[in-house]
Amino acid sequence: MSNSNATTQCEQDFLILVEAALSRDLWALKLFDSWGKPLPSGVLKGNMLWTGNYDECLDSLYQPANKTFLSQPFVGQYCTLSPSETISQGMISSGLTLGICVPSSCDRQSIVRLARNLFKKDNITENNLLCSNDGATLLSATPQSIFIAQFSAIRTLRRIFTMEKKNDDNSLAFIHGLRVLSLFWVIFGHSILFNLFYTNNIIDVLSWSHNIAFQLISNGVLSVDTFFVISGYLTAIIFVREITKEKLSFRFLIRYYIHRYIRLTPTFLLVLLVSINLTAYFGRGPIYPSIQGFESEGCRQHGWWTAILYVGNLVHVDDMCLGVSWYLYNDMQFHWIAPLALIPFVIGRKSIGYFITTIYILIGIGSIVGILLYYPNMSLNLFADATNVNGPSFFSKIYIAPWCRISAYAIGLLTGFIFINTGHSYRSNT
Repeated sequence: MSNSNATTQCEQDFLILVEAALSRDLWALKLFDSWGKPLPSGVLKGNMLWTGNYDECLDSLYQPANKTFLSQPFVGQYCTLSPSETISQGMISSGLTLGICVPSSCDRQSIVRLARNLFKKDNITENNLLCSNDGATLLSATPQSIFIAQFSAIRTLRRIFTMEKKNDDNSLAFIHGLRVLSLFWVIFGHSILFNLFYTNNIIDVLSWSHNIAFQLISNGVLSVDTFFVISGYLTAIIFVREITKEKLSFRFLIRYYIHRYIRLTPTFLLVLLVSINLTAYFGRGPIYPSIQGFESEGCRQHGWWTAILYVGNLVHVDDMCLGVSWYLYNDMQFHWIAPLALIPFVIGRKSIGYFITTIYILIGIGSIVGILLYYPNMSLNLFADATNVNGPSFFSKIYIAPWCRISAYAIGLLTGFIFINTGHSYRSNT
């Protein structure tokens, strides 16, 4: 159906809906009743998520007595509309989010026109809209389902909970402990952060942020620095270990870069493809993007090639696919420039290696200080940043910027240099 035909049918169905509601037809009253209502409970606590009734919307059905071209059966189509702020990277930003129910014949352009007339705002676009149709789509016996079936939960759990003692004095097993503790911290902080967008008492959450104990959560972003330190440390250890086996050469450096890229990219792209193409089928609900999935249209246009090149934190940042991939971009970029400090160290110019590593650390510290001086009103954590929609973005200007995050990685390099200088020859399992 063309857009013009869809618009004509949508307008006709909406007129039928209004007339039926004025006539107090039950199906039409159910459809309008499913809309999110102004001033629900908890508004003064920050409840700006007015979802209405998702199931009531989808249960609304119009069956005309006589079918004609302009009188066709339709059901309710549930959408969430954020007229004040756009939707970014699959998360509804702070501001009002209103659940609306429209005829299923209405396409996204028609709904946007309706919303513009309703809210008297011309800046509402399709980016402000998330829609769900009449239910979840089940995967049939397709290559996708066959592929998923190859993963055995029983075997995976058995491997996770099996502890094998390895008598290897050269293994730096303590790193695994740092990884696990930091991973718990990451999961804990992000679980609360993501739910922040859907809570009905956000005012309380913001007041808790002044509590010292809550800093463990609101500053959970610092846990990621542990992984940067470990990455830099292992890079230094492994680079020096490999140099002791073979001579430093152009071929060695090419292998250094290619090995890292091949190791990360296939799995990364697989997860990215799943996020773009399959997440729409993983659930359904009033705030679940069951039509377009969690990735934006900009992700589909630009995000795939910025991911392949590992520059998604530098180019088209607003269209970044899989928001958490910022870490991989930074880690890969640090891996690219690490040889500037590693090569002098392994060829006997250790003071130059130490100097360059120190420069990296100072760049990271200086960048953060400079940005904060330039933007004195910037929020200093992701929790406050999520509600500071009009101020400078802490996420894009500091959190994912490589020149701000390189200090932790450089500290890892420096730790590796010191460890090697003490005379240890430990083997690191990665």
